[in-house]
Amino acid sequence: MGKKECKKFYQVTKHTDNEITLFLQKNREEGLALKKVTGNTFIFEKKPYDGRKVCALTLYRKGHDVSTELQVREELVYLRSKGWDTLAIGKPETLSDSRRHVYLIEEIVGSEIPKQDEKNEKKAERRGRRKALSNLVLSILLLFVTYFLFSHSIVKVVSSNFYIFSAVILTLFLLFSFILNLLSFFERVLMLTKKSYLDISTRVTFFFLLALFSFLLIDSFLGEAKSSERVKIGSSTYKLYSDDIPLSLEDLGGNTKGKYRTTIKRENKSFLAEYNTYFDESFGLEEGETIYDNARVEDISYVSYSIFSSPYNWLRKRAEKELYSQDSKANNETILNKGDSFIVVKSGFPLKEDAIKKISNLL
Repeated sequence: MGKKECKKFYQVTKHTDNEITLFLQKNREEGLALKKVTGNTFIFEKKPYDGRKVCALTLYRKGHDVSTELQVREELVYLRSKGWDTLAIGKPETLSDSRRHVYLIEEIVGSEIPKQDEKNEKKAERRGRRKALSNLVLSILLLFVTYFLFSHSIVKVVSSNFYIFSAVILTLFLLFSFILNLLSFFERVLMLTKKSYLDISTRVTFFFLLALFSFLLIDSFLGEAKSSERVKIGSSTYKLYSDDIPLSLEDLGGNTKGKYRTTIKRENKSFLAEYNTYFDESFGLEEGETIYDNARVEDISYVSYSIFSSPYNWLRKRAEKELYSQDSKANNETILNKGDSFIVVKSGFPLKEDAIKKISNLL
């Protein structure tokens, strides 16, 4: 696209012919002449305004055996006789090719603008209202999705610069989208504003969805373990990890006679906090049994310890609430505090005093 051209997004199926005409005429008076239309994308080229009017007209198929393409050709003959010529012809807007737009320019100055049937104009208005309402509902749903996405693990978010940056950007993006969709709803459904927000709100919502998808895609790669293997146990397949961890089951007096072993290390640090979690499990199964369904209690031995550090007291309290269970005795759970850090220990067996001391030395 040359420097003398520009693109603008405008949802032709969600606006009346009168609204599209005003949109085109405004751009033409500003020195932007319509060159081409592709879907909802209008391509303009910079040209001095020559005083001629432009307009949009929706053509509906009159019969099942007549395509709108043929109907356009017939209508253009009539429109030329009324002083109008073709600027651009839109693509079919339905699968059955029952509707399409044509864009006209005045050939004889002073020609009367072709008028659309009032019934069809009402249909276009309803399509616009439905779009504004659906955009607002989508924004509300996305608010809940984004809140759940980042609030279910505050510890994970605040200990990663990527998550902090993503949370801030996506939240601001979504709030901007929600406000625009709310204004569009006021405009289209409640008729409280005159300025059109439908097109920009739709586009911002689309770009938010694109940003959210990109975040989830990147997050899926960040969450992958560096060292893991797939093992078939009974009728199911599981991932077993072999990360290096500071303290293993052997160091803490755990049973390591299980047939299978998995060790997991996750370490994250941001400008707000640091969060490191380690997990070690040894388990043995009978033929055909799965890890969590029928494994014997005495054949499962595990320990996990999570260290959280932050100079902010309110953040440590929030993290402690998330990581430390209220029913600590039932889960063999212990919390140890030291300065700006604390460590939460969970195990499948009672830890002895010397094991607790070894873990506390990690602080």
